[in-house]
Amino acid sequence: LTEKNSCGNSGTNECHGNYFHYNVSDALGVIFHSCEATLGKKDRLVIISGSCNSASDGLCINMAQKGAYLAGKRFDYVNNLDILALLIGWEYKDAFGNVAGEDLYNYMDAKFMELAQLASTLQQERIDVILETESSQTCINAFREMKNKLAEASSTTSKSTLVAKLEESKHIHKNLVMNGCDYE
Repeated sequence: LTEKNSCGNSGTNECHGNYFHYNVSDALGVIFHSCEATLGKKDRLVIISGSCNSASDGLCINMAQKGAYLAGKRFDYVNNLDILALLIGWEYKDAFGNVAGEDLYNYMDAKFMELAQLASTLQQERIDVILETESSQTCINAFREMKNKLAEASSTTSKSTLVAKLEESKHIHKNLVMNGCDYE
């Protein structure tokens, strides 16, 4: 997982269990190289690298670019559930040739979008109620700005745009809390 102790090179089981978890943070700038360990039938090869261009097997995760590569395809990830979906489904194919990891990722992606957009819509309705009684112009302006960001989030079809707009509205909300306009 790191250049000095790459998978299979140090004589230990660094590809398994807690060693994987402990070494993830050390692998951000590591350039891809092959895993030399002998993997069992149920084992999954997970590579965390600064570049996944030469990865042909397993799941390659490029944390800096928020990308994961499985079965020759790139997937954006915004949270650990995206990675988990790719790991659980893996490269197994059904009778129609669909990759299970891709199917599970797409299902999780659709559910995430649906629920995040619903939460965004509910927060917009909450802001409407607050604006009916708010008297501070500073608070009113910030709430309106937050509502606009949430409206953009609930109308987008891009997961990365949705997450970006939610992050922007979260930042505005922190300022609202700091200014005494809202609570956490």
